[in-house]
Amino acid sequence: MKVIVAGATGRIGGACLARLLSNVQVTEVVVLARRAVSADSPKLRILLLTDVEFLSYPPHILKELEGAIGCSWAMGANSFPTLELARKVTVDYPLAAATAFASLPPSPNGQKFRFLYSSGTFVPEDPKVTGLWFLGDHRRMGSETCQKLQNLSLGNENLDVIIAKPGGVMGTGMAPPAAEWIMKTIAPSISIQVVPLAAAEVDVVLNGSDSKMLQNDDLKVRGQKALNNV
Repeated sequence: MKVIVAGATGRIGGACLARLLSNVQVTEVVVLARRAVSADSPKLRILLLTDVEFLSYPPHILKELEGAIGCSWAMGANSFPTLELARKVTVDYPLAAATAFASLPPSPNGQKFRFLYSSGTFVPEDPKVTGLWFLGDHRRMGSETCQKLQNLSLGNENLDVIIAKPGGVMGTGMAPPAAEWIMKTIAPSISIQVVPLAAAEVDVVLNGSDSKMLQNDDLKVRGQKALNNV
């Protein structure tokens, strides 16, 4: 199987990449990146895309992606120098990607292309909601992306969009020690370790999901099952 990963330089995307590279069923992983990725494997191919390519996916890029069964999209950040850049990476990039991937030649077995988008528990359902007292602009943009991706997949014969909404992600330096302590002791229900999260997201890309919106508890259960099956 061939899988695409976006956001491999981040903690979640990096964990997904590592798990895909160790999976014997996966024969090729294509990473879409804006900068160099510190990973090495005979199964790994890294495509450094320009801003224009992330927004347009010209034919030579699409050719490199043919045969992929799905994509784990975890590109983003909590802070950007400008809102314009934040919108481009948070909204425009994933929408352009999902649209382009839906145009790839269909799988011989009729399986839709699976697009797993990493969102978050604190991203609201309504992109127009007000009163968000922290990271309001970024959370509204994330909500807009989820909504538009879901609309894009409606009635699309070659695109299956699944939204992952993990809580606070912990492990391997994901958060400051004080923040991890708070999440572990005071709010464990809204946190998740990065290893089971990556296991869940990879399992969804490889095997699909009946639910198209996976909340934190869903990801914990699926991730643990995937880890137990190794």
